[in-house]
Amino acid sequence: MTIVITNLASGHAGRHPAHERRYRPPPAEPGPEYTASALRDAVSVGALRSEQQRAEVGALNQALQAAETAAGLAERAASGVEDIHRWLGVLYESVSRSLEDAAGEALEARTREIAEVLRKIDRVARGTRFGTHTLLDGGLGAEGAVTGEGLALVSTSPRARSSPPEGYPVVVLAPPGRATLRSERPLGPELLRRPLRFHIREGPRSAETETRGGETFEQVVAVLSRFIDQGGLELLVEGGADHRIVLKHVRYGPGHSFQAASSAPGILSSPDGKPVTAEDGSDIAGTLNGEPALGKGEVLIGKPDNRNTAGLAVAFTGALPRPPPVEAGLDGAIDGVTDSAGDSIGTDAAEGIEVGRVMVAQSGMTYRFGPAPHQAATLYLPSLCTERLGRRVYNRSGFGALAEIQVDSIRQGRDALRIVERATEEVAQVREELAQLRRERIVPNLAELRVRSQNLAAGQSAIADAGFAHRLAEHVSDRLWSDGGLAARAQTNPVPGAVMKLIN
Repeated sequence: MTIVITNLASGHAGRHPAHERRYRPPPAEPGPEYTASALRDAVSVGALRSEQQRAEVGALNQALQAAETAAGLAERAASGVEDIHRWLGVLYESVSRSLEDAAGEALEARTREIAEVLRKIDRVARGTRFGTHTLLDGGLGAEGAVTGEGLALVSTSPRARSSPPEGYPVVVLAPPGRATLRSERPLGPELLRRPLRFHIREGPRSAETETRGGETFEQVVAVLSRFIDQGGLELLVEGGADHRIVLKHVRYGPGHSFQAASSAPGILSSPDGKPVTAEDGSDIAGTLNGEPALGKGEVLIGKPDNRNTAGLAVAFTGALPRPPPVEAGLDGAIDGVTDSAGDSIGTDAAEGIEVGRVMVAQSGMTYRFGPAPHQAATLYLPSLCTERLGRRVYNRSGFGALAEIQVDSIRQGRDALRIVERATEEVAQVREELAQLRRERIVPNLAELRVRSQNLAAGQSAIADAGFAHRLAEHVSDRLWSDGGLAARAQTNPVPGAVMKLIN
């Protein structure tokens, strides 16, 4: 067999025509430089993807740990709230039985029992912990304070933002009103000399009394106040300097009306002697930090879509300060607005009057529920200590919170029951919110994160293989460069007759 050797450099020596038609040289192989670079690039892309996946796994694991922490915290808090709710049930039973106990040792024993239950509630509230955090003493809640006469803090909200040091301004556009009934004529000496009969009805409760005749105006007012108190009516009795009786509902806002009648026409009856109904109350109107607020009785509540004061609630029961009068216009008329008596109170009242400020400080616990930075939430838990439960409940005993209740009298026992009922409602609301948080956010999110973690765990071997492939590619690339250099030198300096020796 004859082999035709072609000098590829000259391109014309010794070609056989038949062989030229049938033989084609193979395509040139890529050099070692190209092979090494391509291998490096391909492996680098794979390594970059592996690093990204490794970072995603790390972020997901952190989110999973945070979600598990939040789940444990919520479960521990729910357990403490359940214990407090149970003790409030025991407290309600004790206060109810105190109304049946006669004065003496039985009542003293009941008083000690109530005090012990209150201590247990505080012990649970201050002792419920998760790690180093106390959960139910307000440490993870929103705290607030107010400045201003007649202004009181009702509640803070997790949605309200922390205020600057000077607080948010509280502006009142219209003060709250209570259902009021005023005598149409004074209770003069000629009426005081004869017996007077009064009948007052407020909701399902009523009170009726009759004077003996010959009492003073102040004594008649005291008799009315005592019988209203004994009947459990939520009314106040006032006596004006003009000897007119004024009845007011203790609650502000509409929907708290009452009726009254008297044997003397025009006192607590119409001039023709028929029963009269009190004029209804009105809701407060105003703003919080310049943002709109919903008025409910004497309480201003920041609207849900407010940027800074959403859910923040304050109460105002004071008198609006009277701004200086404005000067008369060119026509001699006084510009501005007037009060209910028709007196000018200045143009500032049209824009509202600042009655004080409210300070807010948030101290919730933030946890992540996903690997992305924006996937985070803050958990807030209010204080469930007895001095923070059952506040702002009207009672004639003067109890300001659950911690202050006593049962030394029938009145105190009834007032204590109202406060215990309010405290139970507050704790039940916290329990429901915690259950909703666990049901709708924490548990589904934790399950989703665990599934994603398991799916990514299956790719851990791929990440390890990519790392090994990267190291192997580096080694192969180095060998390609080394062997390619040797081959190039060998082709550049061939040994004479080496090819013929191989052929022969």
